Amino acid sequence: MLRRFWMQAVYPPKDNRARARPAQDDPPQRARLARTADAAYERGDYATALRLTRQLAEGGYAVAQNNLGLMYLEGKGIPQHEYVAMRLFRRAAEQDYAPAQCNLGVGTIRGVAHRSANES
Repeated sequence: MLRRFWMQAVYPPKDNRARARPAQDDPPQRARLARTADAAYERGDYATALRLTRQLAEGGYAVAQNNLGLMYLEGKGIPQHEYVAMRLFRRAAEQDYAPAQCNLGVGTIRGVAHRSANES
């Protein structure tokens, strides 16, 4: 239910994940992993998408951190955990990644971070 309202007014793609558009200076392997993760997500292969996206996110890639946060938020391929999603949005937002800043703001307005921290 949350996905229906999350970012819909600002970013209208059919699913709320940001498409990985690696910058020109990205290492080729990271760009390849990002494309592979996006393709796996689109196919519904959430286990592969999760594994690849997590690997990119741990490397500090803001798009992957945002996408991993959305996977946690929606429970796609992983148990739903709003608190972890908000932490990932914050990490990506600190790198000036606008979709993550929007997700963090929406989550804060809705009290997701506060509610999730109390449930943990």
